[in-house]
Amino acid sequence: MFIQPKSIDGLKDALKILKENNIPISVIGRGSNLLIPDEGIRGAVIQFGKGLDHLEVDGDQIKVGGGYPLVRLAAIISRDELSGFEFAGGIPGSVGGAVYMNAGAHGSDISKVLVKAHILFEDGTTEWLSNEEMKFNYRKSVLQDERKGFCIEAIFQLEKGHKEDILAELKKHKDYRRETQPWDYPCAGSIFRNPLPNHAGKLVEDLGLKGFQIGGAKISEMHGNYC
Repeated sequence: MFIQPKSIDGLKDALKILKENNIPISVIGRGSNLLIPDEGIRGAVIQFGKGLDHLEVDGDQIKVGGGYPLVRLAAIISRDELSGFEFAGGIPGSVGGAVYMNAGAHGSDISKVLVKAHILFEDGTTEWLSNEEMKFNYRKSVLQDERKGFCIEAIFQLEKGHKEDILAELKKHKDYRRETQPWDYPCAGSIFRNPLPNHAGKLVEDLGLKGFQIGGAKISEMHGNYC
């Protein structure tokens, strides 16, 4: 089953029905960082998208739905001269997934701007968790282990900036991705967490695995951490 909830209440109802019938659940956003096997995903796939993509701007704070695309969000808030989200301008994911894994790039990440996140837990309950309660770490949050759940909304604290500077920063990040990453191919995204201080792409390249292929999945010949 493939389910696209049109509201938070619809999402809760779907989750309740699936749980009552013991149907396995997978939640996705825009599909980045996913490599789906040929046999597909068993059970139900819930996609956060339209209906969970609301956006409210209140001064230098924004409240945004878990299905809102990061790239679009970074572009939209630049019109209001809000700075702090430039790092996300080239990340092809959604807000919910970004909060779940503390997505980041260019020296910043979600933990730097999140005030609190509205979480739907697997038992159907909801709760707003503060930045501290999210227990952010490198590409990690409390939702992955201790308190498994999904981010359905988030509030971010930004700051006023100059539109020209914000747009220039977004363009710089976009150009960098075009020059260094296989953006124009069907791509599962950046696959491996960096084992800091090393970088996964460099380690894959050093092992001679760029271009290595199994079935229909192939490591990029351009960047060793892309598939």
